[in-house]
Amino acid sequence: IMGTMIDISDRKKSEQANKILHERLELIIKATNDAIWDWDIIQDKIIGNGVYCQLLGIDIDESVDFEIFISRVHPEDFD
Repeated sequence: IMGTMIDISDRKKSEQANKILHERLELIIKATNDAIWDWDIIQDKIIGNGVYCQLLGIDIDESVDFEIFISRVHPEDFD
C-alpha cells in the first residue's frame, strides 16, 4: 500500500483566517444596521441580510429578481 503525505497546514491557516474575517464581517454588519444585498448574476436573484429583507418586507430565506429590486430604487438614486 502506497500513500502520499500532503502538508495541509497552509490551507488550514487560510481557512482559519477566513473564518475570523467572516466573524468580524458579521459583527460589523450587526453593528452598522445597514441593509446589505448581493446580486447572483447567474440566477438573477438578489439576496440580502436581515435589515434588507425587513425593508423589502420579505423573509430572510427569500430572494427577489433584479426587476423587482430595480423597481424599488428611488429615481434620484437610479444613476
